[in-house]
Amino acid sequence: MIAASDQGTIVSSNGGASWSDWYNQPTGQFYCLHVDSQFPYRLYAGQQDNGTVMIRSRSDYGAISFRDWQPVGADERDCVVPDPVDTHIVYGSGLGGRVSRYDGRTGDVQNITPAPINTYGSDPRTVEDRWSWITPLTIAPGTPSALYLGSQYLYRSTDRGASWQKISPDLTGRTRDSASCAGDIAIADARACGFGVIFNIAPSPHSADEVWVGTDSGLIQRTRDGGKTWDNLTPAALPEWGTVARIDPSPLNRDVAYVAVDLHRANRFEPLLLKTRDGGKSWSTINNGLPPGEFTAVVRADPKQDGLLYAGTDRGVYVSINDGADWQPLSNGLPVAWVRDLRVVGNDLAIATQGRALWILDDVVRLRDLAAGQRLDRPTLFTVADAIRLRKSMNKDTPLAAEVPLGRNPPTGALIEYYLPRDAKRVVLRVRDAGGALIRQFASDEPGKPLPAGQYFSDLYRNPAKALPTTAGAHRQVWNLRHERPLATAYEYSIAATAGVETDALPEGPLALPGRYRVELEVDGKTLQREFAVRLDPRLSLSDDEMREILRFNLDLAAALKTLTTQIATDQTELAALDKRKGDVAADKARLGARLDGDVATGTRGLRRWMEILSAIATDAESAERVPTSAQREVLRQFTSVMTARAGGS
Repeated sequence: MIAASDQGTIVSSNGGASWSDWYNQPTGQFYCLHVDSQFPYRLYAGQQDNGTVMIRSRSDYGAISFRDWQPVGADERDCVVPDPVDTHIVYGSGLGGRVSRYDGRTGDVQNITPAPINTYGSDPRTVEDRWSWITPLTIAPGTPSALYLGSQYLYRSTDRGASWQKISPDLTGRTRDSASCAGDIAIADARACGFGVIFNIAPSPHSADEVWVGTDSGLIQRTRDGGKTWDNLTPAALPEWGTVARIDPSPLNRDVAYVAVDLHRANRFEPLLLKTRDGGKSWSTINNGLPPGEFTAVVRADPKQDGLLYAGTDRGVYVSINDGADWQPLSNGLPVAWVRDLRVVGNDLAIATQGRALWILDDVVRLRDLAAGQRLDRPTLFTVADAIRLRKSMNKDTPLAAEVPLGRNPPTGALIEYYLPRDAKRVVLRVRDAGGALIRQFASDEPGKPLPAGQYFSDLYRNPAKALPTTAGAHRQVWNLRHERPLATAYEYSIAATAGVETDALPEGPLALPGRYRVELEVDGKTLQREFAVRLDPRLSLSDDEMREILRFNLDLAAALKTLTTQIATDQTELAALDKRKGDVAADKARLGARLDGDVATGTRGLRRWMEILSAIATDAESAERVPTSAQREVLRQFTSVMTARAGGS
């Protein structure tokens, strides 16, 4: 049997005697999405009848799992807002205007609402504040970090909810008193009689005194003086009771704003997006390309590229690269779901759905290039975003089973994307440092070679990289920011395995230094270039000297492994030749055997043992952002001394 609820789907295979838990599929229902500025950034949202979520956008353990999320004290379904200064503080809204302040240091939750008498579900004509199913709560992007809460009035707090100020009149269109609105009310009279609420609050990124407000009764209001006066900017195209689901003031131009209107309560299943470029004096509809049978819930402007817009409907995500003149689907890989909110975070697009949980589209840089006018009638190397020096996984525990539900981590390294208008014969990507030295190369005719490593896990944990594509279309290559893998006679697969992801063979190679790099794309002999930066993990504080010391030690280990690999191969070839030679070769074979495998009598290590030791140290050294220990240095010194002595004695 299967039972479904807001929490998810549970399964019983014994007639209901016992049931599975509901943590078996990504079916969260989210209405309102906020993010913070930590690294990795966190997503915050309330689930329908299932509590709150704070979840990391990237895990240190290879995939996003139960290790990376937690509840943060607020009510179900509503807005969950992180404090931009104190990362331990999270605010949340709930039914009846409840507002909570959660302290992650202790788990303490305080109700800080300006309206402590809960009136949810009461006749709106009989209460001081009207609250709906979703209570809008947000925080201003600037300083001071003012909290905003909406009933029919707009409330503001600048002291983390200790006190609130009502900074607006009724913004929902009420014009009649209660006496004239008694009894049953016709829909035509509902707005005037005060049945509307504020549905969306959008503080301006340009001024602490500017706030835009949208109501479920079909009004757009704005203040530019901190609430002293308000302007009704509602365009004629916005019908009464069209829910103003999202307003997004452009972060690039104070006079530009975008609005998403949800019409489905009026039984109109159609999109309605609006745009103003003169501060609300005039408006235009920007629906072209959106399917006529889908209604809109959110629109967001890209914070870096003018004219690049993202929209969410009850079926998916759409993108416009020409300021809304045309829209195209952007839902490849996203399940069909009601997209309730979007946030552009750096180079990512975070997505909240009602039904299929939270998603992130990583690296919208290519879309920014297209919106800036990038042509596609010739081979194109898109802008390469700066990359943060990270490791794919730091997991040292037993890998999670393939059956455990996991979210994907974003790619680790520099995302290099290119476009081919037609099939090419040969494609080469080269990465060079600021001085022009070649760090890595990838080529369409140079597929990766299988490494000598014993696989201890199923193929569910394999996803080997392929050679660079040469076919027409858009392609992505991820450089993991590492130098070439050190040579070795054998490698060992990492325990940091994740289902669906290629498990790395170790050692991988040292990470490149932070600094400027150049990517070269060669297509059939013609070369394109882009520059980008590699940056240190912002959670770390290492000096340039320490970074160079780490790299130098890793490169010294790589050089030692190369020497070992070459010598072992030479000795093995010589041994094979001796096996075919006639005559007395016992002494020569003993000499080579002792050099390869050591001498128990003298306690001398052989080359094969040195290979095991140095491979392990190389794996350890490249796995941490720390200068090498004295013990690690001493082992490498001993090896260098041994090889020097052998060279002198040969």
